[in-house]
Amino acid sequence: MNISKIGLICILTILCLVVGISGCTSDTTDNSQTSNSNSDINSDIDSNNESQASTFNPVSFKGSGEKATESFNWPGGLMRISMKHDGESNFIIHLVNADDGSTQEYVENEIGSVDNSRAFSIPAGEYLLDVQADGSWKITISQ
Repeated sequence: MNISKIGLICILTILCLVVGISGCTSDTTDNSQTSNSNSDINSDIDSNNESQASTFNPVSFKGSGEKATESFNWPGGLMRISMKHDGESNFIIHLVNADDGSTQEYVENEIGSVDNSRAFSIPAGEYLLDVQADGSWKITISQ
């Protein structure tokens, strides 16, 4: 091995050590302000969720077979849909925009008995449920 190769290897080794050491320095930044701003954000989120939850009272629908429910006014946000079906065939639920008749969400499509809940982020508006079933069912909408 000649001297120039040894010198190059030494320089590269030193460079690697310097870069490695500089990445190991401790951060002495004051994070107290960051922590406070995070708790402020969490507080804002919690108060927003509480105000939304208080604006919507859960609604329930019961029936059997195919049926479109009465419409309900949704304030917007996370919608929880709990459902039960006592049947042997398809149980299909679509969340429908009552203003234009478009399907907002495909909620459920199962065969047989169902005891389930799902959650969707739904914008504010007037909605109804389009239910197809061969047995009795109950659906509850809540936040």
